[in-house]
Amino acid sequence: MKVRVAIVGVSGYTGGELLRILLNHPEAEIVKVCGAKSAGGRVLDHHPHLAGLWDGPIEEPRYAELGRTVDVVFFATPHGIAMRGAPEVLNGGARVIDLSADYRLKDIS
Repeated sequence: MKVRVAIVGVSGYTGGELLRILLNHPEAEIVKVCGAKSAGGRVLDHHPHLAGLWDGPIEEPRYAELGRTVDVVFFATPHGIAMRGAPEVLNGGARVIDLSADYRLKDIS
């Protein structure tokens, strides 16, 4: 069974590269791609190199809904977004992988 994935922040460089990598991963199924500022647009508007791989729409991120409908949500977002959205995703039952700086360790000691 494949891991059902959502990407928040797909219109940026990190989100686009993550989408490209996961589209080629045999165990990943992309369910939704989201972006607050790019919602309503298409992935190809931001990442034309993905033509033929993904042409789906970019949706508004609804964190609680994502938490209930996918297995994992990747945050490839600017500072502060994951800190606000991740708790809702986790409460819905999904896991979170944050590629932003929001949850980085401040002191490793």
